[in-house]
Amino acid sequence: MEIKHIQQINADAMNVYDAIATQRGVEGWWSKNCTIATQPGEVSDINFEHNGQKFVMNFRVDALDPSKRVVWNCIGNSNPAWIGTTVTYEIQSRGADSTLTFKHSGFNEQYNNQMEGDRWGQFMKSLKAYCETGTGQPE
Repeated sequence: MEIKHIQQINADAMNVYDAIATQRGVEGWWSKNCTIATQPGEVSDINFEHNGQKFVMNFRVDALDPSKRVVWNCIGNSNPAWIGTTVTYEIQSRGADSTLTFKHSGFNEQYNNQMEGDRWGQFMKSLKAYCETGTGQPE
């Protein structure tokens, strides 16, 4: 089972890559409370509180290909259904613009991930806004 979002972003590929692969970037659109790893094999920690509930996520960085691709594997999460899933960001350059294909894959077939799909949709809008204007809506 997979969640997939495709975003057209009015920003160059390196700007989009920096938003998804750096501490400053992720803090600008996803989580204000995170530690982002910068090398494959290292672990990023994403933390938030939503509706009074705390969420802790740990992602091992599997691939960093500047301006093209970022792959994270979930190795820890408050929701055990996420453990072992993979988050992939693929960036296609279109000159001054980019197309971002986001996938969150590897969920058990019986798992209903509609809520995650909706939340990722909100975060993809935040990412687009952050890349285009410098201001996203991180939690």
